[in-house]
Amino acid sequence: MNRITFPLFVYFTFVLALAANAQSAKIIFLAGRPSHGYGSHEHLAGCRILADAIERSTQKGVQCQVIGNGWPEDDSVLDGANAIVMYCDGGGGHPAIRHLTRLGELMQRGIGFSCLHYAVEVPIQRGGPEFLQWLGGYFETNWSGNPHWVANYTSLPTHAVTRGVKPFQANDEWYFHMRFRPEMSGVTPILSAIAPAHTMLRPDGPHSGNPAVRKEVAENVPQHTAWVFERPDGGRSFGFTGGHFHWNWGREEILKLVCNAIVWTAKVDVPEGGLPVLRPSVENLEQGQDEPIPGDHQREKIQKEFDLQSGSAGAQPATTDPNLPPERDPKNAVSGLKVHEGLEVTLAANEPMIQSLTNLDVDHRGRIWVCEVVRYRAHLGKRPAGDRILILEDKDGDGVVDSSKVFYQGSDIDSAMGICVLGDRVIVSASPNIWVFTDQDGDDVPEKKELLFSNTGMPQHDHSAHSFIFGPDGKLYWNFGNTGKAVHDAAGNLVVDQSGKSVVDNGQPYYGGMVFRCNLDGSQLETLAHNFRNNYETTIDAFGTLWQTDNDDDGNKAARVNYVMEYGNYGYRDQLTGAGWQAPRINQEATVPERHWHLNDPGVAPTMLITGAGSPSALTFYEGDLLPQKFCNQIMHCEPGLNVVRAYPVIAQGAGYQATIENLLQADGDNWFRPVDVCSAPDGSLWITDWYDPGVGGHAMGDLSRGRLFRVAPVGVRYQIPALDVSTPVRAAAALVSPNQATRFLAWQAIAKFGKSSQAALEHLSVDANPRHRARALWALGKLVGNGNQAVASALSDQDPDVRCMGVRLARQLRMSPAEYFPKVLADSAPSVRRELAIALRQDQSSDMPQLWASLAAGYDGGDRWMVEALGIGAELRWDDCFKAYTERMASQNSQPHLDVVWRARTQAALPYLIQQLQRDDLTTQEIARLLRSLDFQTKSESMLDQVKKTLAALMQNKEMSQSHRLLAVELLMIEPQAQSAVEPGAVETLLQTELQSASRGRKLEILTKLDVPGKNKLLIEMSSQDPVDSASVAAAAQVLQAHKTEAAIDILKSLEPNRQSVLIQAIAAGSPKVVNPFLQQAARNDTLDASIRIAAAKGLARSPSGANRLLRMTEAGELLPQARMVIGSLLRQSGEQEIRQRAAELFPPPKSKSTEELPPLDQLLARSGNAQKGANIYRTTGTCAKCHPLGTDTRPVGPDLSEIGNKMAMEALYVDILDQSE
Repeated sequence: MNRITFPLFVYFTFVLALAANAQSAKIIFLAGRPSHGYGSHEHLAGCRILADAIERSTQKGVQCQVIGNGWPEDDSVLDGANAIVMYCDGGGGHPAIRHLTRLGELMQRGIGFSCLHYAVEVPIQRGGPEFLQWLGGYFETNWSGNPHWVANYTSLPTHAVTRGVKPFQANDEWYFHMRFRPEMSGVTPILSAIAPAHTMLRPDGPHSGNPAVRKEVAENVPQHTAWVFERPDGGRSFGFTGGHFHWNWGREEILKLVCNAIVWTAKVDVPEGGLPVLRPSVENLEQGQDEPIPGDHQREKIQKEFDLQSGSAGAQPATTDPNLPPERDPKNAVSGLKVHEGLEVTLAANEPMIQSLTNLDVDHRGRIWVCEVVRYRAHLGKRPAGDRILILEDKDGDGVVDSSKVFYQGSDIDSAMGICVLGDRVIVSASPNIWVFTDQDGDDVPEKKELLFSNTGMPQHDHSAHSFIFGPDGKLYWNFGNTGKAVHDAAGNLVVDQSGKSVVDNGQPYYGGMVFRCNLDGSQLETLAHNFRNNYETTIDAFGTLWQTDNDDDGNKAARVNYVMEYGNYGYRDQLTGAGWQAPRINQEATVPERHWHLNDPGVAPTMLITGAGSPSALTFYEGDLLPQKFCNQIMHCEPGLNVVRAYPVIAQGAGYQATIENLLQADGDNWFRPVDVCSAPDGSLWITDWYDPGVGGHAMGDLSRGRLFRVAPVGVRYQIPALDVSTPVRAAAALVSPNQATRFLAWQAIAKFGKSSQAALEHLSVDANPRHRARALWALGKLVGNGNQAVASALSDQDPDVRCMGVRLARQLRMSPAEYFPKVLADSAPSVRRELAIALRQDQSSDMPQLWASLAAGYDGGDRWMVEALGIGAELRWDDCFKAYTERMASQNSQPHLDVVWRARTQAALPYLIQQLQRDDLTTQEIARLLRSLDFQTKSESMLDQVKKTLAALMQNKEMSQSHRLLAVELLMIEPQAQSAVEPGAVETLLQTELQSASRGRKLEILTKLDVPGKNKLLIEMSSQDPVDSASVAAAAQVLQAHKTEAAIDILKSLEPNRQSVLIQAIAAGSPKVVNPFLQQAARNDTLDASIRIAAAKGLARSPSGANRLLRMTEAGELLPQARMVIGSLLRQSGEQEIRQRAAELFPPPKSKSTEELPPLDQLLARSGNAQKGANIYRTTGTCAKCHPLGTDTRPVGPDLSEIGNKMAMEALYVDILDQSE
């Protein structure tokens, strides 16, 4: 009878308890390459078992992603992780070694980190220092040991990771005598056992024994084989030395302990009884391994030896199979969701009718148009005919789709991320192209396909072009994220916008994601805002107010919702340098989410709401009245990362807005619910597409066969769409206020045809009780009927401030002079109206403009960042004129300019005010930093230099400078280095030395980069040749190279201690290939350098295609060090460039085994564990080593003793000497 070791009723009790306190997290497993034989070091299969156990036992609350080959091809996927698990071979071939800088960045964010079995071993010099910081301990060669033994864990400490785990014993390759942090600081041992004497039977060696470990084993000192570490950066880590035998994952105690620990590192609460894992059976464990089941496989023996269970009802399969869980069944789709009170959700369509939906639109007939995306990224070949645009229709009003037809299918719309249905035209956003399909005869088959824009956005990328929407002004609005890059017209020409700027992401002036407005034919394109990251779709309300969301660099909890202030810069990249948010700068924000958007910088528009973690996608502005009041006239947004559709109720805050969150529809048991887009139908109900996938983000797609479409409406409300009638002006005006975009478009088109005859109907609508209806009527009156001045006057006199804002926007589009309409609203009580007036001045070149701006600025009394930025936008093109008019007006009122306005100003005339404020004695360090950041944005000039010199001279007269004044002095020097001439050289030197002594590595690098510090070269060399190799040392090394000719730089390298030479060459090798490759080539050629340094230089060259080609040419010229051939050949034969791989295979034929088969690459050989017994046999028999070399007590007349060779040479060097027959 099969034994079930975890009763099902206990399992479900655990599940229910866990669901009550569900927490979401994402864990990424980095599985190493194939290694060892069947049943050992099964990294990929082991990671899948652990990931599956975690997902099942947390009811998908914790999402897991398994990535093979040790490291992801695009490691941006790691940004979205709450924890990372490395299960791979270690030592010199550890995947982490090449990515220490990247891992360091992730650790600084506080994400969890776990290493299993061989992954705990890294080299002492390269990886050891980092793992002490990140993991709390690691396997150190010649200190730790790796014997196979049965560890008896008689007791476990009280800790979250041991919950539900009973004492146990298990046979494995339990590494022990780890190198831990001094005094075990922050480290808690989890598994500890007495190692038996037989673990020390092997002779001393890097892995087998040493005096220190022998002493502890002899004294019965407990050895720690698993531990947790609470890091100073707030992160959590877990080290586990078991995991050699794949079969041990079938042990409940081991599986539960490791799963508990991994979710603990992700900061997910572990239930009191531990995770309710279901142990896989021996049959499950046999599947999915790197090698096929061998012919001599003995299942029964393994089952008995490792106490495994055979297949049974209680043992769930170890591999993730989305067909198995009941929540995957469409019949349970609705029960897996929670909808807001008073509403009901209907599953309208599902697989096989539809698959993997992205964006949608609803036409005036209530039909749902969807983008069905199967050919995304890695799945391009899945459907040769291409992705599809489908038309779905509910014919009987029950909210369920009855028919589906293909409107268009083709590879030219693969991974479409937007659709907009406007009458007989359908705009499909499928970067790099924006297509317009025209169905001229209404048969749902397009007769024409034309380009609206081309070469706009990277293909197959969800940061590229998104949906177009039809605005209340008759214009098209759309956006792209930070892979949009540039906008080109249908002919391929780079578009120049209405401001005269090329629309390209190059900082001149635009960066990153952008928002656009254009005519229906794409002409007269305006860039409305820029410097977003992934602003996935924009939306607009009846007043012409733009809203959108934006996604952060995943993992920083900085996703946001924005009111889009026209012409605003939204701060993803540094507006001065283009640097990312992590680059050091004065006055950095206190929290990562704020820092992510440069929110303290003058010239960056405020963020309305930071929502935290997530993957924000498409949205709409709901202006229907069918839903509950709290959702009416609000942003409706899809958040697939959090499995929710929600609203952001908005209220005014000064000249801007603040928002809260109100959930509409969310997952409640089915965490594959991935809502991507939401759209309002003519009846006011909402339609929602569901990508339906186990994960989201990282450009991954885990499921291709499923997709869902839902309708949300009040309980019992049928889907009934009356026929649209726009045959008269009155009926067209009524249709203009539909909650449905496609309906409003047809109404607008009809009114345009009616012209003057629609005036009466629109005037009647313009006095409607609903301000949104009034606004839509006034837009049409102003733009279609020819009553522009009257429409603007009516809007500006409206009682509702949003309608008055709309009036200013209409006046701008009609190109009215601000002097014509400003007097009516210049003193408006609503800050939002004054904001719109400030923005309206941006393009005004009249002589009245500076005085109008000064009037607005003089009314500013502080505390409203929105208004400050609106003033900055308005003055941007005429700062000198505007600030002069402002200061004169303030002087006439016996007042000083407001400090906020001075801080935002970009004119030399603001400098005296800034400097005056900086010299106040009562300023805090934070206030000084804020003002100094403003100085960064002032154009450098003689006037600025003079001001800085005077201030520095005054500061330096004080021998006992306060910390804040020292900060001010150093920052002023970095802003204007030439100002040093105003101060005695000795005083500056003393100031900088004092600052450098207490500075962090990053701060020290910033000072050395910007200032000519005495001893600068020595300090840079010291920083670049001192562990750890991090971003600071890499940047310092680049500066050393740039400051010296190659020969001088090599002399510097030679002058260092051997260990510092090693660090410096590694720091150089990690730099930009364009900068470092010429030096690395010369170093690799230089026969006065140690061979290890020359090999390291050659390995650095192998990092890039350009460097690899240098190596190939060196080899052909006979310039490559012979000892480097094996290493370099192995690296180049694995190049990502086919031509390099082919040439490398010719120049560096791979060594062959005894059976003449090619051996694995060197990095894979380095990852393997040797067999000492087999090696000894080869040494004494088939090998030729014993003919010349003694070993221990043996005597040979020719070669040196090999007994200590493992201590003298690295493993890589040993392989090279043995395998490279050219030696």
